[in-house]
Amino acid sequence: MKAKVCVRKLPPGSPGHKTRVSWDPWSLTTDHGTIPMAIAQEGTSPWSDVFPESIRLRKGECVSGWLPFAA
Repeated sequence: MKAKVCVRKLPPGSPGHKTRVSWDPWSLTTDHGTIPMAIAQEGTSPWSDVFPESIRLRKGECVSGWLPFAA
């Protein structure tokens, strides 16, 4: 699944004026249940443009990429 996340507002008390964006909150749910994320590391993945496993962004910054799911 291709995803794009942009930070529009920081949570109160964000250290370094950044917030964490990661794979953690993502899941894919179908009629057959929840499908887990596939294991893929940026740079070692067979997919190009993989969504970062974890990154810290400032207000106004965006990140996009593929979220791989086991199918």
